[in-house]
Amino acid sequence: MRSVWPQAVIVLILLNACGVVIDSLGTENKSSISVDEQDIDLYSRVVVSKLDIDRDSFLVIQESDALDLPSTVLFSKRYLAGLYDDEIIELEKPVEASTSGDGLFLLHASVFSDTNENGVFDEGVDKVARDASGNAIGTSFRMKETDLSAHVAVSLSSNGNSDYVWTEVSDVLDAFEINTDTLAITMEEGRKYRIINTQSTSHPLSFRDASGNIIWRQGAGSEFVVDVSEEFAQNVASYRCVTHFLMKGGVGIK
Repeated sequence: MRSVWPQAVIVLILLNACGVVIDSLGTENKSSISVDEQDIDLYSRVVVSKLDIDRDSFLVIQESDALDLPSTVLFSKRYLAGLYDDEIIELEKPVEASTSGDGLFLLHASVFSDTNENGVFDEGVDKVARDASGNAIGTSFRMKETDLSAHVAVSLSSNGNSDYVWTEVSDVLDAFEINTDTLAITMEEGRKYRIINTQSTSHPLSFRDASGNIIWRQGAGSEFVVDVSEEFAQNVASYRCVTHFLMKGGVGIK
């Protein structure tokens, strides 16, 4: 029987030359992604509206350079094939500066193939996935700077590995209350809180529901915005250090 292997190789070469990307599965990548414009949330959090992964791939968020082209990698994570709606991600690096000068930050979200199939994103090795027409699978989106003066500012430090120490900075009447005996805090629904965690590296903060599940946790950096939305208010029960169990307290909503 005559082997068809040489002909298959020639076809793959021709397809790639024409911009049709064929990966190790021998099929075109049909993944898609969409991200809406959103508040920059102190450079830490991005909501991906829809991520449809055709096969196991990487989601990569990149900053823009002076030409609005993808540059610095801010986030990368391997996703299994499937559909992800309103995927919340925490950037691994903060956005450095507005490239447009108007308070808008241009970022890029792209799907990358695991080119060397090692399960780890290797910048410069793994290639952006492309559709049947040779177009990169991804989208650019803008994030808006928020007016931090409108937020309730709270400073957070620690007493060793046993307790958090809360201090309100902005002194907005009744917007943030601290029970010094129980270390419980009270927040107001509908407000946004700018939390300055001076012990961010050693004591990353999280908010949890009644079952202890994390519903919010800080990302990179030391300043974060917590939006006490209706959903957050309905679910939050406590705060806790991610790494030290004893550093915790109740959360009340008014």
